[in-house]
Amino acid sequence: MREILDSVDVKIDVADKQMCDGNITVNEVKDAIKELQVNKSPGVDGIIAEFYKIYGSLLAPILLEVYQYMEENNRVSESMVTGLITILYKNKGSKLKLENYRPISVLNSDYKILAKILANRMKKVLNDIIAPTQNYSVPGRDIADTINTIRDVINKMNRDKIGGIVLNVDLNKAFDRVEHDFMFRVMEKYGFGNRIIGWIKLLYKKATSRVKCNGVLTDSFIIERSVRQGCPISALLFVLSVEPLAAFLKKDKSINCVQIPQGGFSLIHQYADDTTITVRDEESVKRVIDCFKVYGKASGAKVNMDKSIVMYIGKTNEGNFNFKEVKDYFKVLGVFLGVKDKEARDLTWSGVINKVRKVVNMWRGRSLRLKGKVIVINSLLMSVFIYVMNVLDMPEWVLSELNKILVDFLWDGKGVKIAFKTLIADYEEGGLKLVDLRVRKIAIRVKMVRKYLYDELDYGWKKFFKEYLQEVGRMGDNGLLMCFKKEMLGNLPLFYREVFEAWGNFLPSISYECTILENILNQPIFLNPKIKYNEMMLFCKYFMRAGMRQIGDIVYEVIPGFLPFNAIYDNVIEVDDEISKTTVDNMYKKILGCIPGEWVALINNEVVKRARGLPVLYYENNGEKHVLSGLKVSMVYRKCILKEIKVPASEKVWLKVFVNIDVKSIWKNVNVKYNSIECEDNDFKLKHNRIFTNVVLHQINRNIKRECDICGVGVEHFMHFFIECSRLKDFHEFLKGLLVKHWGNEIINGMEWKRVFLFGLIVKSKVLNINLLNYVLSHARYAVRLRRNLGHYEGKIVSVEGFFRRILEKDVELLYRYGRGDFEKMFVWGSTFIGILLNGKLVFNY
Repeated sequence: MREILDSVDVKIDVADKQMCDGNITVNEVKDAIKELQVNKSPGVDGIIAEFYKIYGSLLAPILLEVYQYMEENNRVSESMVTGLITILYKNKGSKLKLENYRPISVLNSDYKILAKILANRMKKVLNDIIAPTQNYSVPGRDIADTINTIRDVINKMNRDKIGGIVLNVDLNKAFDRVEHDFMFRVMEKYGFGNRIIGWIKLLYKKATSRVKCNGVLTDSFIIERSVRQGCPISALLFVLSVEPLAAFLKKDKSINCVQIPQGGFSLIHQYADDTTITVRDEESVKRVIDCFKVYGKASGAKVNMDKSIVMYIGKTNEGNFNFKEVKDYFKVLGVFLGVKDKEARDLTWSGVINKVRKVVNMWRGRSLRLKGKVIVINSLLMSVFIYVMNVLDMPEWVLSELNKILVDFLWDGKGVKIAFKTLIADYEEGGLKLVDLRVRKIAIRVKMVRKYLYDELDYGWKKFFKEYLQEVGRMGDNGLLMCFKKEMLGNLPLFYREVFEAWGNFLPSISYECTILENILNQPIFLNPKIKYNEMMLFCKYFMRAGMRQIGDIVYEVIPGFLPFNAIYDNVIEVDDEISKTTVDNMYKKILGCIPGEWVALINNEVVKRARGLPVLYYENNGEKHVLSGLKVSMVYRKCILKEIKVPASEKVWLKVFVNIDVKSIWKNVNVKYNSIECEDNDFKLKHNRIFTNVVLHQINRNIKRECDICGVGVEHFMHFFIECSRLKDFHEFLKGLLVKHWGNEIINGMEWKRVFLFGLIVKSKVLNINLLNYVLSHARYAVRLRRNLGHYEGKIVSVEGFFRRILEKDVELLYRYGRGDFEKMFVWGSTFIGILLNGKLVFNY
């Protein structure tokens, strides 16, 4: 154990140690209660988290006294530290093998609250002691950082022909095998104080569990090792316990690790117990295995040889190890990586596509409306896409296949009724906020640039990012001020091509100020949105080949001003002596003419040494300028989606039908509060002019007549369907009278009735319930459609007013029955239409 612990050479500072050892406060208890997850199974005491949340202000001081008593007396009640163990299938491997199940400890909420308090303290210090090679449960770190680094290292080993060996080591039941004594010794080594260690000992030394098997609970037994999966602090304790392994390996000079750009090296990459090792030769592999054995003796960890794999890159396996060998790629953290990177990528995306198909097929039979399907896509499917999108390039065939599946799901394979590019718009623009995968990918790629620039941790992938940026821009980080052409990115890995293309698309949305000469000299001359000729960015290959890429390359170093033409021409002909003097002269004049005047003034009056670094970059959000470090994926998405949105085709129709209509206003009340799903779906399709009338159906199938099925006289076009049918005249008069009676004559006075009926009212009122009025109109429109469909498909002609009353009363009574707290405000206030009798019954005043 000493050998492992001696490899740890970092500690938390004194201030952090004091913070971790401080007295527990009532505010910490309240915060921990707020963080409890709801809808979770309770522990053995049967008290659910919701109880603590509702009575948190009353319970927090009591819990604080309990915790203080526990610490003072070094005692803990048996019920608090008793966990209920149940097992969950891992969704892989045989269900008959115990190792393919994961034990989960269901713990009491009072235990979880205390554990959360300790976890919240530890989270604040982990970033300082856990290396960037471990990204599990450390705040601000992401699993994508681990995968991106492994991907880039393998690509480097294969691309540069340096070769090597990749190990993916599986630790058998890693969380369950952590020895408590080792865990506490590690905490001491990292500088944690006696008090917080004492708290954790109190929770773990006397911990017991019971197993639930076939509905029967076993007797309790003492937990002598392991960190409980289900405990808020277990992930942090595991990370602390496994970090010395990385430190031990890194300090072993006999291990020949893989060299990566910027003077870095790649040896170990961890995400919890998932460990990937990259070395140059088999002797290093032997030493790595020895190190794992030493670590295992100290910590209790054990390598699972059956699940661990080895992949040789540019080398031959001499059969010295018991690891399973893979030739081309292997699966790490849910994605395939390897020397055949395109095959690995395609295999990963094929898995995503198959998973999407399964989810879609599961939801197909549930008769979802259009908005419900969009929610399924945005909520359930998007997480599947985004995880892989963060770490692998997304080829066009994948995007095409996924969009095809989604469109087919949206429209039940019956053809598109509303353009995909319209559905991605906001509600107020006629859309449903459907996520656009291509734009989402751009936003994720831009996020990676932001992380490269502003995340302080030195992730391995950052070194590759810097190398590739230098390869195409040759001006360090200032290359990010350029919108690279596709042909410039041709030699880069596909993932980084997407990153730089996405950043180039977003760059015009970035602002920065060059008020000092140092920043001006670093400005790229070419492909710079700030330097344009006739609204086009400049580009000149022979200038760039001659090393004249930045403004600092064409100015004097010791005196103010720009270099003379002869100096420029001499630089050019050194790399291309076939370029004419006139061509170079014209290009140089164009460059000088495009540089902003205020920059030219500074260049002609000052001399400074060139300095590295970017100017402060800003983005705009809701009209305010913010530093780029705060940029979120959602902000980039909202900015980029505006370029993709297609105006609803129906707007042109409504401009012809109605005089002086503001077509944008029809979308403002598309979501009436508490409206039924059916009515909302009907309104959305109505406003998009996507109701299939007989005129439309006749164009699809000539056997369907164009005449109205209800009146049998007029041709059933859209306006006849909802307004002009003679059998609707009485209903419209009834509806007008209803509105005038309960909302007043002024509400629709002077307004075109067909506009009011089709699109509702957008007016605001402090005394009238406009939402209820629109709710009533929405049900009226749906009743018209239901009555028409009954006549069309079943040949039955019924009263539309009767339909209207039944569906309206059913929906309102349903809301009333299930006790909406604001029912009176939404349905009784501001109108005399709906009332509540003394006996609690609803009355509809038609």
